[in-house]
Amino acid sequence: MCVYPLFGEPFSVTSIKRFPISVKLIIVLTVIFITPSCNNGRRDLTHTAEIVAKVDISQSDDAFDVRQFADLERLIPLRAEEGAFVGEIDKLEMDGDHIVILDRKMRTVWLFGADGKFIRRIGRFGNGPKEYVSLDDILFDSESGTVWIWDRIKQTMLEYGLSGELKKQLSTGFITNKFTKTQAGFWLYYSFLKNPDNNSLILVNDQMDRLVSGYFPTKESFPVSSNSGFTSRNGKSFFYFPLSNIIYSLDGDEAVPYIEFDFGAQTLPYSRIKDMTKSEYDDIIEAGSYLGDLRNVVMSDGYCFFKFSSTVKNKYITDYFGVLDMRTGKVKTYSSVTASELLVDFSSILCVTKENQLVYPIYPGLSNPIYYDDLRKRLPDVTEDSDPILAVYKLK
Repeated sequence: MCVYPLFGEPFSVTSIKRFPISVKLIIVLTVIFITPSCNNGRRDLTHTAEIVAKVDISQSDDAFDVRQFADLERLIPLRAEEGAFVGEIDKLEMDGDHIVILDRKMRTVWLFGADGKFIRRIGRFGNGPKEYVSLDDILFDSESGTVWIWDRIKQTMLEYGLSGELKKQLSTGFITNKFTKTQAGFWLYYSFLKNPDNNSLILVNDQMDRLVSGYFPTKESFPVSSNSGFTSRNGKSFFYFPLSNIIYSLDGDEAVPYIEFDFGAQTLPYSRIKDMTKSEYDDIIEAGSYLGDLRNVVMSDGYCFFKFSSTVKNKYITDYFGVLDMRTGKVKTYSSVTASELLVDFSSILCVTKENQLVYPIYPGLSNPIYYDDLRKRLPDVTEDSDPILAVYKLK
């Protein structure tokens, strides 16, 4: 097994030529001693991000309004089976025909049609051999019609078809909070010290019985986050880590830097953090106001939407919302999110569809009366007890 650290700044051969002989010798010896050997093939540690985006919060606008980027296309009222209701949308994946929802509150994975009509539940909660005890993450592959459900308590991956049948059940010694699936296997993210070499991100084979590669070794002193994890765009998978300002593309069995957010002097020194003790980490956090903690990342053809925050020990933490235009490399930041006429929660993008649509939740029972009345004008049958509604916005 090999561990490939992704921290550190690369240097080029041409830049080395400018160094004095003594410095060149140090660089050569350093490369000799830190370059990992690997039975699975040599890894290139000199990857640089394809997009480097500067983030300047001093230029932040007051409020993010999705209507600057997209227009409301339609509302989809979800309708669960009779006698049941959708509790909360923890994760949503959809294509042109199906909507798959992870609902931990109701311990259910829901399958709806594109019009929001109930089709069936996927799997069943329980302690039986074909049931799940915990619903930690799901993944929907529209091409194969497969829904994967991860049960962390049982350390089992359940593979279902859209007809509800259990096609495969994989028990594993590896553990994860979040996962994604690529042709190389299952990528697993877990922020505690449980997986080999304490790696936070690992790739295992399709049978989940063999480690392929591992990244981001973690210490007990590291802050952990359940928000970090995976996102996708046009069938391509990406990963983001709470102690990094980089979004990584999962290419084959490698995690390759794709987007790097440059917070200037407020960028955390990631290349040092992995070697720090807890007291050393606390000291640098207390000494300065840093920016980072990437989360809630979703990507379309042209944009990357993300959240980040200030990281100051024992002080008020400010959250920000960012939009990267990947065509220009420009980032706009916002210190708050505007309310909409329908009380769409613009801070919680559920997903981006292949058709470049942003999908947001609306919870009628939580709506301000003013917005609720406007919602009723558009959907007369909606009541405060109705299931959530999906607001679909088409990117401009």
